[in-house]
Amino acid sequence: MSCSALPCPALTTAAMLRLLRLLRLEMLQLPATSPYREVRLRRLTDQFTYIVQTWAGLPWPTISRQGDEVPSQVQVLHQLTHLPTEPGDQQKALLVLALLLT
Repeated sequence: MSCSALPCPALTTAAMLRLLRLLRLEMLQLPATSPYREVRLRRLTDQFTYIVQTWAGLPWPTISRQGDEVPSQVQVLHQLTHLPTEPGDQQKALLVLALLLT
């Protein structure tokens, strides 16, 4: 896949934020009745984790657009590895993290 589809070293903080916004939109459009919801949430979590891990070396946001303090990169990765197991709660937790970062 090209750099336009996946994070690569040349990406900027703004590009990383755009990728997270796209993931957030996918999470918002994921219906609770979808038969593939759990699988899709796992994939979104993997993509979210990859973006956060790839962010290394770029300026990490400290304040969200809403004015909230943003957790550190380590804290976000910790939260991503300790998501709730229930799909509805997992989706909410991912959305909260995406909103904090974007």
